[in-house]
Amino acid sequence: MHAVLEEQETSEFKEEYLQAVVSSSVVTGRADSYCLDTKVITDYKTASTWKIKFADFDDWRRQGLIYAWLFTKSGLAVKRVRFVALLKDHSKTQAKRDAGYPQSPVYVYEFDITPEDIAEIETFVLQKVEQLESCDNVADDDLPDCTQAERWATEDTFAVKKEGRKTAIRVYETMEEANDKLAELGKGHYIEERKGTSKKCADYCYASAFCNQWQKEKEEQNG
Repeated sequence: MHAVLEEQETSEFKEEYLQAVVSSSVVTGRADSYCLDTKVITDYKTASTWKIKFADFDDWRRQGLIYAWLFTKSGLAVKRVRFVALLKDHSKTQAKRDAGYPQSPVYVYEFDITPEDIAEIETFVLQKVEQLESCDNVADDDLPDCTQAERWATEDTFAVKKEGRKTAIRVYETMEEANDKLAELGKGHYIEERKGTSKKCADYCYASAFCNQWQKEKEEQNG
């Protein structure tokens, strides 16, 4: 997708590589395009429809703010950041049936940039670099655990099921709620505990093979 976009004839800067020195580290970024006239950064994504349906844009917003900060540090003003998402699993049929479903296979998420945004993201970058540098010479066993948000982790859930039935009657967030339902339904029903998953660790983290936290989590999942 990026290769096709790069070939388009426009007056925008494409794949602009920027960097900023923070402490003893270098923070880098490469935005897909930047328009000097409009001061707009545009980044192109492929995404699934669930991301749009549940408005799960926190990671895109943070990425866009870091791009804006890098451009600002390089003397280029930024007024707006735009993400253009191509929805790889979009269904026209589902769009007709469900008004809450993305109505087009292309979705644009964008937001304005303020001086307050730049100051806030700079604080985040400085703190994150400080945190990472402090771990440079720390033994693996002493490294702080990644948070749920950093791991894209889901919570454990508790499914109330009926014997002989494949699907759950209902899934609860706590064991207490599941037990209450079990007591109500009586004999022939049981609770199935479903462990939460860390999607980033499982599918996207390059360090997961060497991460004690992730290896321990996998062992627990496998019993």
